[in-house]
Amino acid sequence: MEDGYTKYAKNTAVTGQIIAHLEKASELFVPPLGLRVHIADYGKKIAENCVTFEAWDGTCLVGLIAAYFNDLENNTGFITSVSVLKEHLGRGIGSKLMEQCAEYAQEHKFREIKLEVFNQNQNAILLYKKSGFKEVETREDLLIMTKIISVHK
Repeated sequence: MEDGYTKYAKNTAVTGQIIAHLEKASELFVPPLGLRVHIADYGKKIAENCVTFEAWDGTCLVGLIAAYFNDLENNTGFITSVSVLKEHLGRGIGSKLMEQCAEYAQEHKFREIKLEVFNQNQNAILLYKKSGFKEVETREDLLIMTKIISVHK
């Protein structure tokens, strides 16, 4: 799938590409990602354990959603990371990746997707609400949001 010069893919990024993307995007996280996690370890964990939804500009990973789809008992997915590089913001990349993540959940019979977001991260909260997520809980400075997935039988 392509729109203009952005190509979308799933599970094609390798560890080094994920780490490089997260390092470039770190300052856009609220608070910055590098202050909360060791980016190289986090990128390796994403590469090994997550389903990744990716936006590419040539060979540069410009948008990434990483989600765990391993809670088969509750049929719940969990988005651990959403990022779009600064120079690619405002082009609908985040919305498109959120849509692809929800489609994946539906295809694999997951009933919901959850995520946590810092309550100060208004841009992310706006994206999640636009993508159909609802606030379900507040924990200290975090909002827990969920999106119910309609599973067709």
